Order: sequence, then structure tokens, then C-alpha cells
Amino acid sequence: MPKTVRWGLMSIGILLFSKASVWRAVAQEEAPVEQPPPSGVEDILSQILGFLYTIAHWLGQLVANLLQAIFPAFEVPPSIVDPIGLLGLVTILFAIAEFSKRAIWMLIGLGWLLIVIRIMIAAVQG
Repeated sequence: MPKTVRWGLMSIGILLFSKASVWRAVAQEEAPVEQPPPSGVEDILSQILGFLYTIAHWLGQLVANLLQAIFPAFEVPPSIVDPIGLLGLVTILFAIAEFSKRAIWMLIGLGWLLIVIRIMIAAVQG
């Protein structure tokens, strides 16, 4: 078999295979694909993120209403209510983290102080 005929047959075979693959993909897209129910972790994560988003949205609306009350002529665009709330929520979370960090270091320092006092008492009692 001449080389050109062999290449031609291979090209036709590749073309037909790719066409069949495309038709198979189209047929699969047309059929409704049922999504599996979310697993426990995905469901819990979705609920937590939804809860945080709701809190952020309420916080954004609270800030927008506060700005509206202070500056009656200024109208807060509804498109920035959610970003204001998310930024406010992150600020609150970081403030809590900073306070917790200080409180933890104070407890660690107190713990070391009590250990040093205990060692000193044990050394004096001999």
C-alpha cells in the first residue's frame, strides 16, 4: 500500500473518530445530568458560608442605613452594601482575633509566673 494512501486512510480514521467523540459529547450534554447530593462536609461548609454571608449582608445594610441617617442627601448604592458588610465582618473577626491573642499571651505569662512562684516555694520549703 503506498504511503499516501496509508496517510489518507489514517486521516479519515482520525476524522471519523473525532466526529464520533464530538457526537458522543453532544449526546451526553443533552441528557440531563443529575448532580449527586452534597456530602456532609460540603453541606456544612455551605451552611457556614451562607450564615457568614447573611451576617455580612445585615451588617452592610446596618452601615448603609446609618450613613443614610447621618447624611440624608447621600444615597448608598445597593451594589456596595455586601462589600461594606464583608469588610466589616472581616474587621470584627480580626479585632476578636487580636483581643484573643493578647488574652492568650496574658494567660501564658500568668501560667509561667505561677510556675516560677511554685518552684520558688518548693525551693524555700526544701
